[in-house]
Amino acid sequence: MVSRTASLLSSCLVLAGCSDGSDQLVFDAGGAQSSSGIPGSSGSGTGSGTGSGGVGGSGGSSGSTGSSGSGAGGSNSGSGSGSNSGSGTSGGGSGGGMSSGGDGGTGSSGGPVPDASTGKNPDPYSGPFKVLVLSKTLGFHHDSIPACQQMLRELGRCTDEASCGVAGAGDQPIAGAKPNSGFTVDVAGAPSGCMELPTQMKAQSSDYSNYAAMGCDGSTSDLSQFSASNLDTNQFSTSGAPQGPYQLIFFCSPTGTVFSSGGANGQAGMTAIQNFITAGGGYGGLHAATDFENQNGFPWYTNELVGAYFTEHNNDGTAGTVNTVPNVNSPVMQGIPNPWNTQDEWYLENREISSQPGFQILATLSGVPALTGEAPNDIRPIVWTKQFASPPSDPTMTLSGRSFYTCRGHNIARFGEAPFRQLIHQGVLWAAHRLN
Repeated sequence: MVSRTASLLSSCLVLAGCSDGSDQLVFDAGGAQSSSGIPGSSGSGTGSGTGSGGVGGSGGSSGSTGSSGSGAGGSNSGSGSGSNSGSGTSGGGSGGGMSSGGDGGTGSSGGPVPDASTGKNPDPYSGPFKVLVLSKTLGFHHDSIPACQQMLRELGRCTDEASCGVAGAGDQPIAGAKPNSGFTVDVAGAPSGCMELPTQMKAQSSDYSNYAAMGCDGSTSDLSQFSASNLDTNQFSTSGAPQGPYQLIFFCSPTGTVFSSGGANGQAGMTAIQNFITAGGGYGGLHAATDFENQNGFPWYTNELVGAYFTEHNNDGTAGTVNTVPNVNSPVMQGIPNPWNTQDEWYLENREISSQPGFQILATLSGVPALTGEAPNDIRPIVWTKQFASPPSDPTMTLSGRSFYTCRGHNIARFGEAPFRQLIHQGVLWAAHRLN
């Protein structure tokens, strides 16, 4: 068995100078901070650069193609950012400055540029976005939680062949994704100054131990980042509203009654999450995200967002076959092996997901020993999604919350498995309306 941690990561990836003169990747956990850039998309028009705590990034050149900006961090501590704006359909961008000097990141698109005639955002689900991660555990603590968080960071930077190859895990650009659909990750509760983990293919057990010992996995989160301001609903409900701090929340194996026993912040967080999803926000979760709030303290989460809770499992390393449901029409499963022979700690949920309104099962499990009380020919769901109804404020039916979950992801090794990483990447992009 592996131990479980839960935490939320507020991570803005930056380069910080080390005492030996080298550079190391670190992340800044100060909540909704600017993140390392993702290449901006083309758009016509001229660009401009601004910066705080350092020199602003250079803007895009005028002409038929807008270029991404890059900012240089200042010599004093502080955060710097460069921005690049264009008048095309997706030319805007901002480059992440460094929290303590150093070169600024490459400029990233700051989302869609408002329509010139109306001044309104034509698509609230376009451009780079941010993900708020929860991994706080009050029950079993998975030692694979840091691997989950690191995988999300790497997938967020995977937007083309070159950037996808950096992690060395076989990641590929996702076919059919909207242009400029990179994302950055914050882990709620992570302290500032945490080093980013090595890539999954190079990480050692000591890296994970040190990361967790510093609280970088967010295990000490006070849940304050799950606020109404961070989980902004105005970005979905108001035409032309700017993108909010986050467009998706992701649960890396949290356990226990984290919100329902979390005091005032927990109560506010439950309300903020429900409002965020029903307004049009996205949710992704894996493995112990269904071993979470299973005491009826957050019934909307269990009944509406994930559909069930975990009751029993096969031992970790049990071989099984994941089968895509025939005729399923979901980009979440595109390119995933079918059948997919692999291994995991396979969960059995407390009820049939198919009996819960709105959920679509995308993949099922076969070839594993039946658990106590389970029928020998039981077909367990492994991957499922839900698309919520559009809010009343959206008569055009273009806005809707989305939920993605898989019970896979117990062991650290799973997070270096290329098809698993692709599944999570596609699930995140689908839930964030970047893959339709």
